[in-house]
This record gives sequence, C-alpha cells and structure tokens, in this order.
Amino acid sequence: MFKLVKILNSPTGIPDYKMVNTEVTEKYYIGCALTLAEGAAVHCASGSTMPQYIAAEQLVSPNGEMLRVFPVTPDMVFEVAVTTAPDEIYPGVRVNMAEYIKNVYSLVSGTPEEDGIAVVYDACNAEKIQIRFVAPPAVASADDKG
Repeated sequence: MFKLVKILNSPTGIPDYKMVNTEVTEKYYIGCALTLAEGAAVHCASGSTMPQYIAAEQLVSPNGEMLRVFPVTPDMVFEVAVTTAPDEIYPGVRVNMAEYIKNVYSLVSGTPEEDGIAVVYDACNAEKIQIRFVAPPAVASADDKG
C-alpha cells in the first residue's frame, strides 16, 4: 500500500481527488496503485508500469460505482513496505514495484533498476521507505549521439 506522507513544496499534504470508473472484476483497496484501461481504473499490470492514480477508498465489489482516487504527481512522497533487506536502497536509487499480490504493493529492494519508476526519497528503516514516482530518464538513441 502506498501511503501519501507529504507533497513537496506544498502548504498542504492533501491531494486533489477525482472520481474514475471502475472495473466490475477488480477489487480496490486504499493505497493501491492504479492506471486506466479502456476508461476504467485497473491495478498496474507490472512492477514497471507507472501508476496514474492511488486509490483513496475501498471498493471490493464495484457495480458501476465510481472510485475516489488522487492523481500521482512527481512531488508526492509515499511510504511503502520493502520486500527484502534494503542493502542497496538509499536516497536517489531508482526501483520498480513488486508485482501486485493480495492487494498489496511493495518495492523490489535488492536490485535497483536504472530505469525504475520510483526514486527513493528516504530509506527510513528496514521495513518501510519513502519514494517518489518519477518517469525514468529517456534513453538516448544512436541518432542523438553526435
């Protein structure tokens, strides 16, 4: 689960919420990372899928109901559990999410990813860290090298 702990350079820690359509087959839990597929909120398919939204409420059997979410922005700092001992996790390292399992997201900690979707903001302790979702740097093509 991604818990919003602060919004950088903001006088408030409260994000702007919006309502999105739901998928009947999905279960939504507070703090789950979501993206839109065919107009409805779905869980991020892989650990390297950049989330567009974080669920702000729980809906375990949506039947056409709208879900309250907040859009993810690079200035948001989230607290999240770490799956293994964070030997290589320190501020500035890029990581990807672990797969979505049992309605909980956590970060891959043993292998920092050069093109990871999240940047470690603070390696608080061995169980939880703080991250920011920031798009991976663009890879320069052979044509860009002068």
